[in-house]
Amino acid sequence: MKLQEIYEILDSISPFALQESWDNSGINLGNHSQEISEIFISLEADLDIATNLSPNSLLITHHPLIFSPLKCFDTSSYPAKILRLLIQKNCALIAIHTNFDKTHLNEYFAKEILGFSNASVCSDNLTYFCATAPTPIATLAKQVKSKLDLSHIAYSAPKEDFMVSQVYFVCGSAASFWSKIAKGEIKPDFTPNAKSTPQHTQDKICLITSDIKYHDAMSAKCANIALIDATHYASERHFAKILHNHLQNKRLNCIMLENFSPFSYV
Repeated sequence: MKLQEIYEILDSISPFALQESWDNSGINLGNHSQEISEIFISLEADLDIATNLSPNSLLITHHPLIFSPLKCFDTSSYPAKILRLLIQKNCALIAIHTNFDKTHLNEYFAKEILGFSNASVCSDNLTYFCATAPTPIATLAKQVKSKLDLSHIAYSAPKEDFMVSQVYFVCGSAASFWSKIAKGEIKPDFTPNAKSTPQHTQDKICLITSDIKYHDAMSAKCANIALIDATHYASERHFAKILHNHLQNKRLNCIMLENFSPFSYV
């Protein structure tokens, strides 16, 4: 198949026009008329995958390999070191990132992984929300840890006995979203007559995301918002499986490749 044909199939599954303005989803490497012999899917392009990828292949990733313009092509550093290997093998790369977060991944994370089956998309078409029975923040954090099969989990809250009754979900690095939630820039998308509509003044908010920095936690605590760090890899690790299923439904053969978290713990 030509790269353009595969691009159009991906666009039908998750339109690239939905990506955030700062994102770089789409063709990161290759050209529309390029002939593709095999298709592989992974969370991202790493050295192991690039080294072992078959020539003339397409690698579909969640994370773009190129985010900002390259001012030099230093093949000893990321991402040029990986790009060089792909170019040498005449491989192409398509990233399907924030558009896929909107159409598939955040919903899957909230409903299928964490078990909040009633979660619904918010006003930004990216964040998911679920009202729940008041739950101690430590209990909720332990539930997330168990669902994601993590060895440890970090969370922050305004106080130890903080009770959560509003949960927001965003895969990947979205710690800054707590501010948008606090300001009402991200709102649950409730119907006017929904009996379960919570009152922001009465409920306690928790954002489950990843890559939470020290001062994110400090600032959120002052705004009376709890944070749970699900870790970037764990929140998005199912990308390849989800996309693989959709491509199979389109009768497009592809092979899943597993990435691993870059972190180890002692």
